[in-house]
Amino acid sequence: TGLDSNVLLASMSYIGVLVLIPIFSGATKHSFINFHAKQGLVILAGEIIAIIASIWISSLGGLLFVLMLIASIVGLFTSLHGEKRYIPGIGTIAELFSI
Repeated sequence: TGLDSNVLLASMSYIGVLVLIPIFSGATKHSFINFHAKQGLVILAGEIIAIIASIWISSLGGLLFVLMLIASIVGLFTSLHGEKRYIPGIGTIAELFSI
């Protein structure tokens, strides 16, 4: 009862820079992995913006980082369940680009 490799690669998309593994391995040709990798990239970008924002306004950066952390947890659980579910706001941005 191990994890399917597609589920494992999709779930890596929500663990910070590990999103680069499915992208550079070419696994994004599978629609399930592609869906989660795009959302994971948006979350990673949000985390980077949060870190930069915390330099100037610590409370704003901290709040944004917590929101990105919550989005990562939601994405991680949905990918582990084998589901494709848009994270509000994140999924909208992710649909604007392709990998």
